[in-house]
Amino acid sequence: MHLGLGGRLRITLPSTYWGHVATSAPAVLGLTGTRTRPSRAPGCVPGQGCGAVVASFVALRPGTAEVSARRRLCGEDVLCPPAERRFWVRVVVR
Repeated sequence: MHLGLGGRLRITLPSTYWGHVATSAPAVLGLTGTRTRPSRAPGCVPGQGCGAVVASFVALRPGTAEVSARRRLCGEDVLCPPAERRFWVRVVVR
């Protein structure tokens, strides 16, 4: 994806099991914050992963950065398949 200088990016990962959100080039794409947004859905109990992790970034200078996040669990004591353990997106700042 592409962003102009000063552009903002918000990524919402649909489970509270996601973590380790990072940018590979903080001088190009700065992480401005992460937060966990719990779900208020009926029937969702603590430990179930209901909710989301929201990460915000700002484009600081031209270049390329990769935003990534990892998780090991896809449910309480349920390991994720290898293909579902990592999220990433490449961002080009112009």
